[in-house]
Amino acid sequence: MILLELFDKPLKFKKHDHSSDIGGIPVDTYAFTTSNDVKYLTIIYKIEDFRQAGLDISDSGIGIDFRNLNVSSANQEGITKTGNEIEVFATVIAIATEAINKHKPEIIAFGAHESSRQKLYSRMVNILKRKFGYELVEDDIVNFPLGKSKYYVLRKK
Repeated sequence: MILLELFDKPLKFKKHDHSSDIGGIPVDTYAFTTSNDVKYLTIIYKIEDFRQAGLDISDSGIGIDFRNLNVSSANQEGITKTGNEIEVFATVIAIATEAINKHKPEIIAFGAHESSRQKLYSRMVNILKRKFGYELVEDDIVNFPLGKSKYYVLRKK
């Protein structure tokens, strides 16, 4: 379980002093920089009704997104081959943990843009399930109209 141990070593991150608002959805933003000076922004969207995001679930929750700020805005969520995926995912899990403790969401959602990330995202899902008592929703309601390769939706048991 070496990979899981690596996820326990997040980088230092800083929550922005204010919460932003994107399209009427309140968000918390966190910034961190990897060991090779790549800057990331993690965004936690607080969603009151997931039907707003195209998911047939009326519960409230959070959406998690992270972006590489060192690349063009068109590819901030794509694979950038920085070689820091373990640092990044460990830090995103730490940020998600803080957000889950703050918001106590019934639902957590995030997407993998590329199929090559799905194995790593599945590990992140397993960590969040075990740590917080969520279950993975795997049925037809997980069809977001946002063009992502795969969405992961966790629901509190």
